[in-house]
Amino acid sequence: MEKDRAFIAFIEQLAANTWPSIVQQAYGGWKLRAAEGVTRRANSVWTCGDLPEGNWREEVNAFYSRRGLPVCYQISPASPPELDRLLELEGYRKEMVTTVMISSIEKVRACLNPPEDDYIILHSGPSGEWIDDFIAFEQFPVTRKPVYEKMFAAIGPRHTFLTLKNAREETIGVGTAIVERGWAGYTNVVIAPPFRRQGAGRRLVRALADWSGQNGASNLYLQVSADNEPAIALYTRSGYRPLYQYHYRIGGG
Repeated sequence: MEKDRAFIAFIEQLAANTWPSIVQQAYGGWKLRAAEGVTRRANSVWTCGDLPEGNWREEVNAFYSRRGLPVCYQISPASPPELDRLLELEGYRKEMVTTVMISSIEKVRACLNPPEDDYIILHSGPSGEWIDDFIAFEQFPVTRKPVYEKMFAAIGPRHTFLTLKNAREETIGVGTAIVERGWAGYTNVVIAPPFRRQGAGRRLVRALADWSGQNGASNLYLQVSADNEPAIALYTRSGYRPLYQYHYRIGGG
């Protein structure tokens, strides 16, 4: 069990590096994160490891109060075992259950064919055009763009922002791969609404796997909302299997 918890903590550490916050404060083994309220992950406490010494509730509350944000904890199997129940008893509500899935480059390549020659794969940094496409496909408010620009520019490990186009040079989908310590994590994987359920997701996942394998990764992980059945089905067909789940505990009633 302790070995499993250590492996989960390792994956959680990798995943935290894929999604940097604008403000981050170390507190014991925890990380207090804030990014102007954009996304739960970037505005929550990363709680791997033991409970910090001292009055951690007061310190956490003050960190988020100064920024006008609700207090939010990310809870995984690598968190202190007593933390989730403690927060539940204090009235923190549970939200956004997320499944973490893992695979290998070898397995994904065996499950998925490479994109056909009439598909164009572009690799870049987090350009304004790439972020515009990502926001439009996810139907997020455009006001998020300045925050995403800061967050994506702060990614430390080797990474790519991939764009998949068809022969007419229409953008079909986008995704990000981040490689660290032999593992690649995927974020921002989204298909443009007109091209969904046409096999574009499989092509995008294979293209991300190919880049990851060429840049030092042997193994893969990703995070997907536990209620996103189409995405989980895609990743399962692509050779992924569930490893664990995490969720958030949010204060404020």
